Amino acid sequence: MTSRPLAINSGFLARLEHSETALFVLGFLILVPVVLWWLAREGRKGTRKSLGQRRVVYPRSVRNFIRMGWIGVGILPALAAILGEIRSGESIILTACGVIAVMLPLHLEVHKFEITWDGYWIYTKSFWRRPRRIPVNSVTQCDYYHILQSYRIATRKNGIIRVPIFTKGIPELLAVLPINVPAYPPFLLPRRKPQQMS
Repeated sequence: MTSRPLAINSGFLARLEHSETALFVLGFLILVPVVLWWLAREGRKGTRKSLGQRRVVYPRSVRNFIRMGWIGVGILPALAAILGEIRSGESIILTACGVIAVMLPLHLEVHKFEITWDGYWIYTKSFWRRPRRIPVNSVTQCDYYHILQSYRIATRKNGIIRVPIFTKGIPELLAVLPINVPAYPPFLLPRRKPQQMS
């Protein structure tokens, strides 16, 4: 008789653990689109403030968001340890390393990304590839990719210029291009399968 209540209790605990996981996943699925919407909104707001500049960069609010993420490197492992989710020093270090593994690429992207231009050249800087100087008249196509949340500008010999919607200064860059360009902001565009760029 006593074994049955224990079985019920262990089943209840198993469901409770699964419900916590489900709540975490649900919270994550809700939080990510909200954060992406906010980042895109900040990029558009930054664009309105920087009209006339010949520069595409991440706005200050996005940089501050990354700084808050670095604060999380210290807070998240400590909070997990206080709540009893992490019990060993090794787990705390692994949790901190996990947060760093997410934050470091974001930090490098946000702080090292820049596109500038004059009447003849587009200059790109990124941590992920060497700086480029691209002739404006070598641009062959511009499209918007909903999945990547970025404009992609194809050139004849210099590859693709990727311009995330979370940056400011996009309309001015699009206006310089000698081709037909998609609308800005991108929510005015219909969803369709992107064409292959040559």
